[in-house]
Amino acid sequence: MQPKIFIHDLHIPFTIGVSPVERLQKRLLRLNASVEYDWQFAGQNDDFSETFDYSLFENILTRIAQEREFLLLEAIAIRYFEEIFQIEKVCAAKLCIEKVNPAGMTPCTAGIEISCSRENFKTGESVNTNRSKSIDIKK
Repeated sequence: MQPKIFIHDLHIPFTIGVSPVERLQKRLLRLNASVEYDWQFAGQNDDFSETFDYSLFENILTRIAQEREFLLLEAIAIRYFEEIFQIEKVCAAKLCIEKVNPAGMTPCTAGIEISCSRENFKTGESVNTNRSKSIDIKK
């Protein structure tokens, strides 16, 4: 197992939703992303250029958000994996995307979490998908 580098609680506005009404306004999505990468050369040589710069998470996801409208969270994940696996040192990746207060429900988040290896993504094999919904109801 390779080490992981991650970023948590990244908030990026996306135009997303199945209905045209949902896509009238950008919605802030909460994203958690991680990658497994080949780290040994960077560690042995203390060389930043050989590691994974975690600012890439924000750069990639912000660029994807600006590209177009999305109907589904899964479509955002596919675009993310397409981009992240262009980086040779990345062996596997995980992305969790959450809508905050979806469909007017408060307070809660609902979203998807997908893990994928470079090999599975290239061959089109199924990826590990976990749809989740967590609700924190205050009484």
